[in-house]
Amino acid sequence: MRDPRRKRSDRQDLGVLLAEGSIGPKADADLLRLFLHREGESAEAAFSALVERHGPMVLGLCRRVLRDEHAAEDAFQAVFLVLARKARSVQVDDSLGRWLHGVARKVAARARRRAARQVPAEADPGRVPQDPAVDAARAEIRDLVAREVARLPRKYREVASMCHLDGLSHLQAAEALGLPVGTVRSRLSRARDLLRPRLIRRGLAPASATALVASRATAATIPAVLARSTTRLAVGRGAAVASPAVLALLHETLRSLTMGVATRTSILLLGLCGLTAGAFTMARDPDSPQQPPPAAARPEPQAPSLEQEMQRIIREYQEAKAHAADLGKAKADSPEEQRKVVDDAFPKLAEYAGRINDLAAKSPKETAARDGLIWVATAARGFEAAEADDEAFRAARLLLEHHGDDPETARAGLEMEASPSWSRDAFLRGIHAVAENREARGLIRYGLATYLYRKAKLAADLRKAALPPSTFTTYGRDEQGREQFVQRALPVLARSYQGHLRSLDSASLQAESERLFDEVVADYADAPYISILRRNLERETAKGPSAAIADPAERKSRERAESFVSRPPTLLGDLSAELLDESRHLSEGKPAREIEGAGVDGTPIKLSALRGRVVAVCFWMPGCEDCRKTLSWQRALMQRWQRRPFTFLGVALQDSGDARKILEGENANWPSILTGGSAVAKRYHAQGHPTYCIVDEEGTIRRRGHFLTSNAFETFVGRLLAEVNHEGPPADRASKTGKAG
Repeated sequence: MRDPRRKRSDRQDLGVLLAEGSIGPKADADLLRLFLHREGESAEAAFSALVERHGPMVLGLCRRVLRDEHAAEDAFQAVFLVLARKARSVQVDDSLGRWLHGVARKVAARARRRAARQVPAEADPGRVPQDPAVDAARAEIRDLVAREVARLPRKYREVASMCHLDGLSHLQAAEALGLPVGTVRSRLSRARDLLRPRLIRRGLAPASATALVASRATAATIPAVLARSTTRLAVGRGAAVASPAVLALLHETLRSLTMGVATRTSILLLGLCGLTAGAFTMARDPDSPQQPPPAAARPEPQAPSLEQEMQRIIREYQEAKAHAADLGKAKADSPEEQRKVVDDAFPKLAEYAGRINDLAAKSPKETAARDGLIWVATAARGFEAAEADDEAFRAARLLLEHHGDDPETARAGLEMEASPSWSRDAFLRGIHAVAENREARGLIRYGLATYLYRKAKLAADLRKAALPPSTFTTYGRDEQGREQFVQRALPVLARSYQGHLRSLDSASLQAESERLFDEVVADYADAPYISILRRNLERETAKGPSAAIADPAERKSRERAESFVSRPPTLLGDLSAELLDESRHLSEGKPAREIEGAGVDGTPIKLSALRGRVVAVCFWMPGCEDCRKTLSWQRALMQRWQRRPFTFLGVALQDSGDARKILEGENANWPSILTGGSAVAKRYHAQGHPTYCIVDEEGTIRRRGHFLTSNAFETFVGRLLAEVNHEGPPADRASKTGKAG
């Protein structure tokens, strides 16, 4: 009969696998985060993986220093309990190995000193007696080899100590140090070359000496009971209680790790004094053979910096979002179920933003605080993030107070026009009022101008729309791939902001936006438009050239970044002039500009010749897959609406043979400009593809931009056609589901 405890363990392992994915392959930093931020079985599995990965190194070192199995196991448990207590402040780059190795040395040395002060215990009756002469010879050789290993450079000392003194395999040492196995082998080979003449001078045969030192077969083996009890002590599960010896070692080590700044500085200065000072200190220490000078002089690991703490929180949020998306794909059979699973598992942005704000509030003037606050102020997007608006408002206040004149703060205003909110109103208005630095003033004026331009459009849409402000429309696809719309409730803050927008005069907002654009053109035209994205890419490319990257995907990504940052940035004056032209001449309600070009067969085509019909001007690119799909449903729509006063007018952004073949293959029976299309797109500021400009029967622009779906397009244009046929009220001109982007 199968052990019921094994069944329970299997269920736990399955639960962890479903919740967190495979634990074993995760990096040390990820395992540590799981231990800190998960509970129950997930935390236990993460810590157990760390014990399994680094336990052989820790136990081997404790056995070598203490030469007593029970004392070594006590020290082993103390080391991992120190890790559990100090997990939040441990700085992990690629591996915990170095940190644990240093802590294990300290714990083992303390355990040895404590044992020396105690009355020797009775001999273990289960221990196999050894020849005293053999034990003495082994101890002497160990001390000699340890002294010579301690004199090696650090990178060779680490691998030699782990493989020859602690009994680790090459793979275990590589995992502990976070290095490739090949690197460990090459460093070990070099360490042996350096050790060989030194051991010969001491009268030792190098091969036999190192073999004798590491001959214990159990040096890198962890008893299963020890690993399990250590993990349960760390996570506080079960009835396991640490022994008095383990608790004493734990408390002594924690006190040493939390020593004051002055003591840390003294240790660092002592370490910089070189081998002479280290040798003097070792001479006074009765345990000097096991305490090499560089290790004793090395400063304690420092707590993570403010920047590292903030980056860790941001990574946690991004990983939690990715985890929610993976759960939706794995556990849902329909779009609605998937959306529900993702919504339930999706991380609360307010929680992560609040943690960053708390850190920044302690040192608000630091550059790292500024960058973290900018992330909070710009992270919230759309209605779903409305619950984080309080934290975004708090970040805006701290930025305004401590970094209001910083160009990097003003640069954040370039990222805000897509999702207006209460906090973004406060941020942009506040920085605009206090910024004095010329670059900051130019950036914030352009940012506020684009924000108001977008806000004016939203205000106009909301005043015309019949959609109640308590809900919003999103879309998805059903199991047959058909597009469908879903009404969802707005959060309270988003609902209140919708009401605020409906009360505004869109014409006044647009006029203020144009005034700010005029100021930028007049006073800051030469200032470059450098977004946060470009700043991030500049930092990325500064790490090194793409040619030095081995991974093909990473190299390609770096090449794209290098190409982007190599191009000179656009000037604020040019961008402002373009948006001014859109606002004054291409906005909704303005007469459409003439469109002229030549069709597939060279026949001249004009927009004015199509007057009396609703015209959907579609700017498209031959190499765009979405554009090709668009052409298919455009052809189907033209067939359904062939008796109605409607037509598409295609404008290809590239005059090429591919465009002709595509149009012929789709049997496009509507006017399509091939020659002169790029000039038309420039006059209409068409960006992205496919992009639409809907012109009514009188030649007036009714909508510009993108449509979410083909259904949204049909609904909007259908209402315009109803107006032409007098089938509906002319005043109701905006479709609640047909917003353009």
